Amino acid sequence: MGACLGALEEIDAAIECFQTILTIDPNNTMAYSNLGNALRVVGKLEESLIACRRAIKLKPMYAEARNNLGCTLLELGKYEEAIEAFQQAIKIKPNFVFAYNNLGNALKEIDKKDAAIANYKKAIELYPSYTIAYNNLGNVLLDKNQYVEAISSYRRAISYQPNYAEAHYSLGTALSKVKKSKEAIESYNHAIDYNPLYTLAYVNLAHELMEIGMSQDALKFSQKALSIEANSIEANNNMGSIYHNMGDIERATQTYKHLLTIEPSHAIAHRSLVALKKYKIDNPHINELVRYHAIATEPEDQMQLSFALAKVYDDIGQYDKSFTYLQQANEIQDSIAQFDMDNIKNVFKTIKEYFSVETTAIANHSNIKKPIFILGMPRSGTTLVEQIISSHSQVYGAGELAYFIEIINNIFKKQEKNKHLISSNEDISFIQNKYIEFLDNLTFSENIFTDKMPHNFIYIGFILSAFPDAKIIHLQRDPRAVCWSLYKQYFHAEGLGYSSNLKNLAEFYNMHDDLMEFWHSKYPGKIYDISYEKLTKDQENESRNLLKYCDLDWEERCLDFHKKSNIVKTASKLQVRKKMYQGSSDVWRNYEQHLGELIENLDIKNNSY
Repeated sequence: MGACLGALEEIDAAIECFQTILTIDPNNTMAYSNLGNALRVVGKLEESLIACRRAIKLKPMYAEARNNLGCTLLELGKYEEAIEAFQQAIKIKPNFVFAYNNLGNALKEIDKKDAAIANYKKAIELYPSYTIAYNNLGNVLLDKNQYVEAISSYRRAISYQPNYAEAHYSLGTALSKVKKSKEAIESYNHAIDYNPLYTLAYVNLAHELMEIGMSQDALKFSQKALSIEANSIEANNNMGSIYHNMGDIERATQTYKHLLTIEPSHAIAHRSLVALKKYKIDNPHINELVRYHAIATEPEDQMQLSFALAKVYDDIGQYDKSFTYLQQANEIQDSIAQFDMDNIKNVFKTIKEYFSVETTAIANHSNIKKPIFILGMPRSGTTLVEQIISSHSQVYGAGELAYFIEIINNIFKKQEKNKHLISSNEDISFIQNKYIEFLDNLTFSENIFTDKMPHNFIYIGFILSAFPDAKIIHLQRDPRAVCWSLYKQYFHAEGLGYSSNLKNLAEFYNMHDDLMEFWHSKYPGKIYDISYEKLTKDQENESRNLLKYCDLDWEERCLDFHKKSNIVKTASKLQVRKKMYQGSSDVWRNYEQHLGELIENLDIKNNSY
């Protein structure tokens, strides 16, 4: 009866049954083991340990009791002891399926991912329809960035248990990683169908909808998440980000402040709140930031709070103090990113070698919408230019679409063994087809759209091979301003690891300039350069020339880009809500005494800067 009640999740009644058995038979090992398991479920972990250990003392070769003990130790965070308990259970009972799965969970907690994978696979070998093991295996593969394998594992779990909400949620997460937005959204919706109170599924669904520009739907599902769990950290953080991206500063501020009442030391919320306004010296939040920074133990938290304090002290003009915190933040971010400069050098070198020979472009598909690629160094003004162009009635601003880079990365992986970049026109067709397939995920009616991914400057040759009629706009800005703006900014996106190190920053910028010279020589007249400084000084003429290059008629609304009520997800989300202003390219001068290494290594060719 106790076991049946436990299966029905009537845990208190189950505990009463097991305790009754023990009043009749004080040495009943099964009752102690089951009691320990039930006590763990209701969170009485210390009592659970006592019951499990009593069972083991009475019967040392009792594998199930050792497995239950391991589960309780795992919840207590005593991972090494848990691992030992599971291993002992398996030694006693070599085909103990559940112990293998639980051992995998414990090994994952101490970052022994390969060993965890081996144990999940052993559990599946013994029990081929073990859905939980498939889901757990998928989670570790996801952590190892083995997305295709993770997707396969989640799908196996779902094939055996179609209503497995957690597996649908995990599948959505993996699909999002490979930029399959439609399928990810479908998976999150399935998770919600099977568990209508699945807060994180609503949060991730909202995030995915934001990625494809469906801001109102994203807002709706974020609100749904909060209606289920008002104090959810993830839901509040996501809602704050959505309001911030929409330019609703008041609601974003309220949301982050509410989050901090739930978790006062939440470092990301502190940094996000600081980003929303300019601070004055008497703001009490500054003392809070200093206090939390002093007691933060996790590197990620230290980094977030250091970026926040750097911004605060910049606001109040204490530049030396600001740089001290900024340096701390970037040192931590650099150690986390572990950016491989040699690898990116090799990518640039390989691309130049391939495109140095004659290449044949393939005609555009007749059904593709017309792309305008806006690219250049991050923080060079790409968001501003996109806002101007997408203010035009015929243009949809799609924002930073990372998928083109993802396609090229797949080409790189495919050709890695062949020692050359592209083997045939088949690969160019692959680029075309995959990009068009991705565009089908986006819901917009305009015939022209912008793809504003700055690092696409690396892949201009691929763009013009696959889409010869594409418009390409390249932003130019004072390299000192660009590099400083990158260094002072926190980036959660992959691929910006060079920005945390002044030497790497200078080297990457120089590589950018060199590659752009190469593209101009390879494709004369196909790339439109625009100076950020000239645009801010002569907005109307530069905007007119920009639209002319894009084959668009002039519209006055393009001068009022700051009134556009679209989603902006880049670091420039607040700046583009304001009218055009000058002077931002000189801000680096406040820190000139700290930037000697950067300036010395930059190959500055334009004396007008």
